[in-house]
Amino acid sequence: MPASPSGCPICGCPETRPSFPSVRGAVWRCRKCGVFFVVDAVAKPDQAALFYSTIDEARYVAYFEPFRKGQYRRVVGALKLRPGARHLDVGASYGWMVEVGQELGLDSTGIEPGEAVPTAEAVRHRVRRASLEDFAAEGGRFDLITLWHVLEHLPEPRRALELLRELLAAGGRLLIAVPNAEGRLYRAGILLERALRRPELMNELWYFHNPNMHFYYYTPRALAELVRRSDLGLREQATLEAFDWRTIHGRVSSPVPRLLLRAIGPWLAWSRLTGRENLITVAGR
Repeated sequence: MPASPSGCPICGCPETRPSFPSVRGAVWRCRKCGVFFVVDAVAKPDQAALFYSTIDEARYVAYFEPFRKGQYRRVVGALKLRPGARHLDVGASYGWMVEVGQELGLDSTGIEPGEAVPTAEAVRHRVRRASLEDFAAEGGRFDLITLWHVLEHLPEPRRALELLRELLAAGGRLLIAVPNAEGRLYRAGILLERALRRPELMNELWYFHNPNMHFYYYTPRALAELVRRSDLGLREQATLEAFDWRTIHGRVSSPVPRLLLRAIGPWLAWSRLTGRENLITVAGR
């Protein structure tokens, strides 16, 4: 059995247990808040900038751009922010959240540590190549900060939320999206790993194949606890679909899996079987 961590890095509970092995180290689970986490001995200090080194960029953009933009419009639009509200997107990637923020009348900017270039030339001047630490050191205040599928990649999430808290204006909101450890797909991955020793699904869900892998898989309770311990107030939690099953076959290059996904994708979309894989949390000062 691998050496036990000193305790849960999210809630501090001393009772953690190994959940399953991985190519990047043992994945542990907290008995109290339910978070899954991995202590990766080979993670690189610059891993946040390395996400794009292993992806097929053309397939990634073609699949994710319309899907993510649709979700951004739905979730950010529901916040009903005033026109001109200052908005910062952390981990801005190809600039899609900044684009949507602009469409919704916000004064949107973004920071991105990696090499992604915004797909829309109109927002390229609004996305800056910078780490959160360097940007936060310069100060500033924002009415909305978005962190969409970024927090799970950060080895020190509490430190990140504390930095973001200082960037929030009075009454400002922090919008976080992460994969949900209580979703059906994640539970299926756990079952396959433990019962059949088939790690393929967990490898994909954790991005173990990517230098910028996930360090955490949060439950709603764990993320709420992280928010509280970062001196932020929890405003709302909800879940969303994490996949566009109608078009996901476009991300796959192998012909057999591609044909299979093309065939069953519409049914999976209709069934809402994976409608809780995306955990959305709104916090504030």
